[in-house]
Amino acid sequence: KRLLGSGYQVTPEALERITELGEDVAEELVRWLASKAGRGSLVDARTLEAFLVERSGKGEAEEPGPAEEKTTWEEVELKVLKPTYEEIRMEGKAEEFTVYRVSRFAALWRISSRRGIPLSSIKELIESGGEGYAVCEVREVSRGDGYYRLRLEDPNGIWSAKAPARERSLSEKVETLCGDMVVVVRVAARGSRLVVRDVMFPDVPQTDRPFRGPDVRVCVISDVHVGSARFNRKAFNDFLDWLSSEHANLNLRFLLINGDLVDGVFVYPGQREELEIKTLREQFAEAGRLLAKVPREVKVVYVPGNHEPVRRALPQPPVHAEHRRALDPEGRFVFLGNPALVEIGGARLLLFHGQTLDDVIQSSMRFSYSDLRRSAGEVMEVLLKSRHLAPSMEVTPIIPWREDHLLLDEVPHVLATGHIHVAAFRLYRGVRLVNSGTFQDQTKLQKGVGLEPTVGTAAVIDLRDLTVRFERFA
Repeated sequence: KRLLGSGYQVTPEALERITELGEDVAEELVRWLASKAGRGSLVDARTLEAFLVERSGKGEAEEPGPAEEKTTWEEVELKVLKPTYEEIRMEGKAEEFTVYRVSRFAALWRISSRRGIPLSSIKELIESGGEGYAVCEVREVSRGDGYYRLRLEDPNGIWSAKAPARERSLSEKVETLCGDMVVVVRVAARGSRLVVRDVMFPDVPQTDRPFRGPDVRVCVISDVHVGSARFNRKAFNDFLDWLSSEHANLNLRFLLINGDLVDGVFVYPGQREELEIKTLREQFAEAGRLLAKVPREVKVVYVPGNHEPVRRALPQPPVHAEHRRALDPEGRFVFLGNPALVEIGGARLLLFHGQTLDDVIQSSMRFSYSDLRRSAGEVMEVLLKSRHLAPSMEVTPIIPWREDHLLLDEVPHVLATGHIHVAAFRLYRGVRLVNSGTFQDQTKLQKGVGLEPTVGTAAVIDLRDLTVRFERFA
């Protein structure tokens, strides 16, 4: 109450720690926050740690970490940790999708088993007439009168189950479920009836270890849509001017473009009428003219999205060499596939344009486009909980490759997405979730579904401690 009354929000992790420390410490924290006017209104684990360090008198004497001590920004390099997917092909056989689904299920089963939960199969639970945990793929979820209907699948068959709707925590989990999502369910077998008592996601492990990297900033943008009649040229030019200004020139050394730099052509029916620049060649040439303003000391990394002229199915290769030359005649840029895992100054950043966020919004009961200003962080969170960049395969096409490049086996420090045109930040179990917004004004389609884009936004990540701030140019 003391924190809320003073205008501060607090994360559950920080609240638990503050509660342990007591009311007097909470009072000190409020006074400390008031003295740090630039720290914002959210009290998270990192903010609390900074307060406790300073409170204990160690703030001034603390030695810098190895990265801060030894690394200058000139020495910070970009390491590409994922391939560019140019060799991935498919033959179009049904067997390829069967093999992919089975291997995907097995991988997520292995991740779920690491949680130490004793896992059975639904068939075993039915035969024993007991209760236990099973890994299943969700086929369908619907709402009944006071309960949810679920159709679940595992290698032994397809099963029908019900989950009571009266329990709020269980209802939230069930309404988050998407078709094709692999989860752990706690199921009670009562004869031929199956009752779901709980749902657990593969999820990422909690990590509270603070990150300490070099004194370097990384800027992430997406969904510029050069060529669209709705492209906000003024906001983007203001952004480019800012990149060269003294305000941005505080060791900002990387610009990451996370998809939909151009609007493309024939991406959706009727697009031609909404284009200002009607050919790909001219769109990339114009984008190149604009990005020529980026200071030479800033390394540009470019990942495609669903509007780029590459295959629609994930994972996507980089844009073709012809477009690279039009965009970057001097060879300054780094062209990667989507998704792209990079390491900068010891921080692993996973760049993913985010096409599958559509699948999450359309497949689950909890989310809608009209509510994204509030829920965008939770939508991104589903990808981490699912340990997969494509938890549902209902909308976005997937290449059924023998190696699943969309699986989140290793957890990044930062997951950066775009696509939904709404800027958002969320800290989930130590992972920073960032959506960089857009430079395109609201389209007819967005207006029809009630989506209000966050226009003219760029996310800036400080590699010293992975704090994130947004710059606004509209």
